[in-house]
Amino acid sequence: MNANETPLLQQTAALLTEYLDECQQTDRSISEYHSAAELSEILALNLPEDACDEAQILDDIRQFLQYSVRTSHPHFMKQLYAGSTAAAIAGDWVSSVTNTAAHTFQVAPVATLMEQQLIDGLNQLLGFDDGDGIMASGGSNANLLGLLCGLHRRWPEIKTQGYRGQQPILYVSDQCHYSYEKAVFTLGIGTDNMRRVPSDESFRMCPVALKQLIAADIADGKQPFLIGATAGTTVAGAFDPIDQLADIAQEFGLWLHVDAAWGGPAAFSHEHKALMQGVERADSVTWDAHKFMSIPLICSAVLLREKGILESACSGGGASYLFHADENADYNFGQKSLQCGRRVDSLKFWLDWRSKGTAGYRDQINHSMQLAQYCCEFIKQHPQMELLVEPDYLNLFFRYTPSTGYSEGQLAELNLAILDEMKKAGSFYVDYSTLREQFGIRLVISNNKLEQRHLDDLLAEIIRIGEQLSR
Repeated sequence: MNANETPLLQQTAALLTEYLDECQQTDRSISEYHSAAELSEILALNLPEDACDEAQILDDIRQFLQYSVRTSHPHFMKQLYAGSTAAAIAGDWVSSVTNTAAHTFQVAPVATLMEQQLIDGLNQLLGFDDGDGIMASGGSNANLLGLLCGLHRRWPEIKTQGYRGQQPILYVSDQCHYSYEKAVFTLGIGTDNMRRVPSDESFRMCPVALKQLIAADIADGKQPFLIGATAGTTVAGAFDPIDQLADIAQEFGLWLHVDAAWGGPAAFSHEHKALMQGVERADSVTWDAHKFMSIPLICSAVLLREKGILESACSGGGASYLFHADENADYNFGQKSLQCGRRVDSLKFWLDWRSKGTAGYRDQINHSMQLAQYCCEFIKQHPQMELLVEPDYLNLFFRYTPSTGYSEGQLAELNLAILDEMKKAGSFYVDYSTLREQFGIRLVISNNKLEQRHLDDLLAEIIRIGEQLSR
């Protein structure tokens, strides 16, 4: 780095530190909302012919920060990711500065050993005594890898020969994440061959319905190969009955994949790990540390109960110039990945775990579950609030309901208007969804900066705006 580049980095570090401090000030707005058309007019996004000076680059950074959504603000409760942690941010900065690819031990020795330690730690939490795994480029990619391994276990010849008459069928909940569908068409299985199993009244996959679908497909000459469970659905936060699904998988010889991108951290808690009961019997599991654990995006992993399948499914090419058969060949993790270039995502996660300890993550999940229960009880007791789903986890699905009679359509319009008012004011960011034709506010307890007083302020604001709009 040239000496004249140092001031830019120093000033950028100061700007980012100031930005993070400001994110904790609840009197500051989460964002300055503008439509895409409006923001395009405000921002100077042109790519110039001639170089910009340092002052202009700093202004560009300030502008980016000014109009970005402050996802580590305590009032950001919209997505499954939120919050921030200093050790992980420091790790992310260091990863950018060192700028290597985590595909071979030769170019990423420390990062490789850190990644292995993380995989071992997560596998231990799940009960995989001699497991395997790798960090992935997101939960969607981890789900894809889980399905690929299940397919490879059943038909290893597909890797070299392609499909030759096989009719693979997999089964997921009607509440599963849409990445299952993307994985299915990416792998060439076809979305018509993904069965959406009905969920029960608590939005969990119904084992009886699953067995009926499997039996019907076998009778029709189809070839079931995988059950895709979910531990923590996106809207309801439901956990499929993993133990019962494992029984069915064992009975029919199917691969069991669990998408625990959101719900996985329940395994840290002695009090709440029962939500994941039976996960040690799964064949593969998806984990997103950038969700509840507040690690900077992206930070995901796919974990496997058995060694060897992941590399067998993913390896191919690169041996002549990249993956050399030297003393560290077993640590060339690019052989277990569909990627060649792999960002070092291990350092930020490893540093965060070191800074908090396993006990810190346990305290975080227990505290968040207490906040969710507090919010749930408030909603139940308030005459103008309606809880639409009894929560198992950290998702609250509810709506503001005036005392006067409103139709379903009018309630949807009113609650959407409440959320829109808060978004435009920059006071709170909360999402919405529809479950079984009921529109509701979707509040997610994922922000590690969130405290009870922030929930009190949010609920009071929803009630205030709701009363104002329904007069």
